[in-house]
Amino acid sequence: MQSNALQVAVSYSHHDAACVITDIERLAKPNITFWIDRNITGGVVWREEIAQNFGAADLVMAFISDSWLDSEYCRQEISYALDHGKPILCVYIDDTQLTPGLQMSLNHRQTIARYQHTHNLDSYYNLADSALSAFTHKPGPSRNPAIATQMTTRMLPKALHLIYNSNQYDVTTSPNTRFTLGRSSECNLVLKSDFVSRVHGYVFFSQGKYHYQDTSSNGTQLLSNAKDLHLQQASSELATVGQIIMGGAIINYHTQGS
Repeated sequence: MQSNALQVAVSYSHHDAACVITDIERLAKPNITFWIDRNITGGVVWREEIAQNFGAADLVMAFISDSWLDSEYCRQEISYALDHGKPILCVYIDDTQLTPGLQMSLNHRQTIARYQHTHNLDSYYNLADSALSAFTHKPGPSRNPAIATQMTTRMLPKALHLIYNSNQYDVTTSPNTRFTLGRSSECNLVLKSDFVSRVHGYVFFSQGKYHYQDTSSNGTQLLSNAKDLHLQQASSELATVGQIIMGGAIINYHTQGS
């Protein structure tokens, strides 16, 4: 694999191999390489090679299905990734109900519901491309920290994408614009939850960064690999990839760099 490429280790059930291989062949790019266990050669201790490749990966992409959930090996892979602090992108092949333990570990991770796009796979691929592109802008453990720091310093986000109920909403970078979220039909993103305030909060762009301001009485939770914050009438800078959670509604987001 290219040393400067985003290295993605794939966790999947062999029952879903045809679907997964089709996806990674479509999503692979010169700066994004995938490793799956079909690459293991004969005579190699497969468990050690899986651990080695998952340990070296910048990102783990889990293709979740009922078969994946039933696979002891898949659950070992995801446990290994969680123990080693790896970012995880969850792609749901089926409308799979996770166990309570996996819900605690994965519900705040970046998520794409592939099964909702079976009649329009291009829309799914666009979402996956955007999510993977966002991860390519995050410094990974295998990259040169000095180069990553220089790149991050130069790079200003040009787009923030919010994903709710499989719909994508783009936030402007205008410093005087607020993108509102709430129950009211007048909000930019309307959330269907009785536990969400009419205007629960808003996203704004300031000094080259995206921020979220909570305006509700119940507060908002911001989740990412770097932090877990509960905001009450307060604001915080948004991470590159994460989730905004309010009143049971979960909004995935990621910034796309220039």
